[in-house]
Amino acid sequence: MEEYASDLSAEAKKRYLSKLTTFGFSNDPYSIPDASWVTEPDILPQAWKAMTGCDSYVKDGWVLAMKIHYFRHDSNNHCIVMGKVRHSQKINAAPVLPWVVLELNGTAHCTCMAGWGCAHEKDAIQAYIKIAQVSHKNVRVQESGFYISYERPYIGASPDGIVMCDCCTEKVLLEVKCPICVKPNLTAQEKTGFCMEKAQGAENWTLCRDHAYFYQVQAQMEFCNVQYTDFVVWTEKEVLMERISRDKGFFETQMPNVNHFFVYGILPELIGKWHTRQPVANKSGVVEVAHTLKSHIEGYDTDEAQYHDQNGEDPDATWCYSGGPSHGNMVCCDNSECSIQWFHFKCLRIHSTPKGKWFCPSCAPKINSKKKTKK
Repeated sequence: MEEYASDLSAEAKKRYLSKLTTFGFSNDPYSIPDASWVTEPDILPQAWKAMTGCDSYVKDGWVLAMKIHYFRHDSNNHCIVMGKVRHSQKINAAPVLPWVVLELNGTAHCTCMAGWGCAHEKDAIQAYIKIAQVSHKNVRVQESGFYISYERPYIGASPDGIVMCDCCTEKVLLEVKCPICVKPNLTAQEKTGFCMEKAQGAENWTLCRDHAYFYQVQAQMEFCNVQYTDFVVWTEKEVLMERISRDKGFFETQMPNVNHFFVYGILPELIGKWHTRQPVANKSGVVEVAHTLKSHIEGYDTDEAQYHDQNGEDPDATWCYSGGPSHGNMVCCDNSECSIQWFHFKCLRIHSTPKGKWFCPSCAPKINSKKKTKK
């Protein structure tokens, strides 16, 4: 057994081995020799191309490499697609190596934890409606889209549904979970780690107030401007449900953390790939430890402000991806239509002025595209 499977928990290992058995694998895909994989992009199977959105992940840099291994199962041609994928929530972590089985016509076979939850979401909603019908008339669950905050348009939420009935005028949000860790039943779930808890002597389960799901439903109610959410945990044998009230005070206490994460985490990465681009060595060949973004943005002292005033610069003018004033060494983009124009050396992580014409990371792809078109 490969090291990957050996390191799994007992439950995860059982699920993984079952996945291998489903397709008749005698060996773990991680043990397949390199010579048995195909890596040339021009002969990747149509199955991979048929998976909506996969190409965009490759272009955006989340999928760093792919390889294909062909095999036959039940008299049909299949393939294993294994990718070197960057972690979506830990951008500085080592890439992971997930794999998926595809039929050559584009059908994917997945037995992962996410697949279980998605496959049974409709079952959970139907079970919820059946329970709600006992005390409400003509209960219906409407599909919900993505709700964006009016006050903070950089955050939003998408509940699993909006609940309506003929006897109540107020809408209620619905959030369902189908955790594979409690796939059979809830008998042994009165333990640390499960999202719900049952106080000693209590009859009903409640969502743990320090669990991520509680933060999720509070955000949903805030953005949708709704006062209640029915939180449902579904298993094959039973269903847990709690109606959770909106807590305005709780949400407001979390907003400073959300704002900080957006300003110093998400925004710099979206604009300039601040956190994921590789550090640049200085003239001596030494890779310097990057200064923190917070110190860079907030590190403009009064001396620099006085410098701008003395040199007749607009003190309110902002430049570069950081949106800060001019300071230190800067370089100008040679694209006359560049919306930013000037960039800080530190933001670009360079140590000297580029030779010849230089185009910023935003303009360079457009300029190169025009050159190719002319050819």
